Order: sequence, then structure tokens, then C-alpha cells
Amino acid sequence: MNSISFNPQGRFGNNIFQYITTKIFQKLYNEIHKTKLEYKYNTKQNAFILYENSFFQIYQALNHKMQLALNRNVYLDGFYQFDYHIQDNLEYIKSIFTNTNDEIINEKYKVSDLVKSFEQYKNDEFTDQDLVLHLRLDDFVNEGYNSFLIHPMSYVDIINKIQEEQKFKNVYIVCDIWRRKWEQEYVQTILDNVKEKNIILLPPKDLLTDMARIYYAKNVLCSNSTFCWIPAFLGRCEKNWMPNKNTCSNQRFYKINQYTELYNVEYLTMTKQESIEPLVNIITK
Repeated sequence: MNSISFNPQGRFGNNIFQYITTKIFQKLYNEIHKTKLEYKYNTKQNAFILYENSFFQIYQALNHKMQLALNRNVYLDGFYQFDYHIQDNLEYIKSIFTNTNDEIINEKYKVSDLVKSFEQYKNDEFTDQDLVLHLRLDDFVNEGYNSFLIHPMSYVDIINKIQEEQKFKNVYIVCDIWRRKWEQEYVQTILDNVKEKNIILLPPKDLLTDMARIYYAKNVLCSNSTFCWIPAFLGRCEKNWMPNKNTCSNQRFYKINQYTELYNVEYLTMTKQESIEPLVNIITK
């Protein structure tokens, strides 16, 4: 039996997208071919390599029940952060995320690890009448001049707009632990400038707990991070807001579910000659 696998590049959220895309390809392929593909972790030997730039065409072919003359292993090499194949196969994706699925996502986590963290999380932090906001800081600063950081005032603007329309009881922020001064200033800028002061920063937790928080949130203001998108589309999310601009040219992800609304974002950048720390001055202007 031939295998199907992926190149585990990037962080955990990237790896989950790679895993999900691999499983979708496996499902569609096995439905129309006599020779089946078996999932294996990071196995590249004697493989047909499927890159992002050809994924859409092959995905469409499989969707139309066209057989592919591969007769060898398949290895996905890319990030595949598109919304079309996620939305087409969302129920299938949810069905494979179980506490008995021990397929490997990366060197540290299996599918069952993620699901068990969802099951073990006891949500006594927020209710269905609250809005949960995810912030991605840390490495998204890059070198500053090519930052992936959404400007904090973009968050202020959309929070104010949402609260005028929805009037959520509270707004809760999920954010990784701060490691540098500019991260504290970034969050403080949001706290200082929202009109209503019912905004609460949740205490930083581990990676899986923060994902579980988003998984259980019914109303989610999404960041531009796969870390947020994945638990949102796997979990209880109904109302949600997504950035109208992706950070990378190979991303095409704008939809969590049928209720998604897009909001305007600007990205926070500096000139190439500046160091990281002057970012604080830009944030607080």
C-alpha cells in the first residue's frame, strides 16, 4: 500500500493545516482508486510531491472523481492555508479529530493530544454572551519592517463596531505570554482605546489551553493566525470576524463558517533600518 504524508514546516497551526489537507486528499483519492493511500508521518521516499501551486487543480480533479495515475507515495510540501477545501470537507475534518486518533501531527503532538485538551478544559472563564479575541504577537513581528502584526487600532476599531452592534457582555483576550516590552504596549494600546472598558485579558496559559479557549468560544474575533482559525472552525464558534487581508501571498483563508464577517486591517511595519524596540513608539502614537 502506498502512503500519503506531508512536510511538517512551521509551527503547530501550520502543521495542523498540513495534516488536514493531507487527510482530505487521502479521503478523496481512496474513494475513487483501488490502490489506497495510507497516512504516514513525514515519509517522502519514492513520492509524488504535491506543491501548493498545483493543489487546486488536483483537488478539483479528485472532487470530480477523476482518477490520477500516480501509483506511488504522495508527499504534500506546502502550507495549504485555503478556505475552500476546509469548507467543502468541514464535517469530515471534525469527524477525524477524536481522542482515539493517534496519527502524528508533528514531533510533539498527535491528533488525540489536541482533542483531549479540548475535553479536559473546563470553561469557567467566559460565557456565550461574551466575545473572545485572539491576538498573535511574538514571532509575527518578524524583523519589524515586514511585520505580520495587525495594527492595534485595527482591533480597537472592530471591537468598537462589534460592541455597538452586538453588545456582548464582556470581551476576553487570548494571548501568549509577553516576552518583550512592545507586546505589553501593544495590548495596553487596545485596552486604553476601546470605548467600553469591559475588556479582560485572560491569564496566559499553555498552547493547548489557549486553543481550547477558542474552541469553546461561541463568538470569536479572529487574528490573522492559523492558531486561532483551527479551533474556531473545529469548535463551537458561530458569530466570527476575520481579517480582510491575509499576511502571506500564498494564503487564501477568509471564512470560518457561514456567519463570518470580514473586518478591515492595517499591518504594523517599520522601515528596514529600524530595530524592533522602536515599534513601541509606533504602537503608542
